[in-house]
Amino acid sequence: MMLFVTPVLIILILCCGLLLGINAVFSPWWFNLFEANPIVLKFFDHQLTELQLRHIVINGWRFTPEEAAHFADVRHYLDIVRQAPFILLPLALALAWWDRAQAQRTIIITAALHVLLAAGLVAAYFMGAWKPLWGLFHELLFPEKSWQFGTSTLTLQLYGRQLMQTGVASVLALPFVFYITLWLFTRPGKVRHVA
Repeated sequence: MMLFVTPVLIILILCCGLLLGINAVFSPWWFNLFEANPIVLKFFDHQLTELQLRHIVINGWRFTPEEAAHFADVRHYLDIVRQAPFILLPLALALAWWDRAQAQRTIIITAALHVLLAAGLVAAYFMGAWKPLWGLFHELLFPEKSWQFGTSTLTLQLYGRQLMQTGVASVLALPFVFYITLWLFTRPGKVRHVA
């Protein structure tokens, strides 16, 4: 049974960690921390329509139809990302609690895999492969190419390359808080012997 549970638990823990990291990055506290304009958060939270987003003027600039379409696509994925932990997290917790001793090793393996993933992305960045990876990521998620808008757009002015890279770094770093918490949650307790 553990041959099945361990890989499933690794995938669940990794997914939960990354989903929680993404949710943290697309939250008001993260945007406030990095002093990013929260206008897209209102759109992602369904407080603005795509048409309303296109009519907002910031520093004399408006979002283009392509930018608004891309944000609509992102909002679709964020709706899923925001709901998924409610399904995956209880399942991961139940499996981890079921066999806490095995879960401890599994969490460490998951964290190690996560470190390898993050190290690969950092290495790709320093080797100059960031742009192709960023493009591949967007091609996979947005095949209709809504993400390909000009370089002089409001999106890139408000959320430039540095903020996007900080967001990716945060998504890669924040799951470790979840891994440590889960590791502490699954620690076997002391058995008290009654004399």
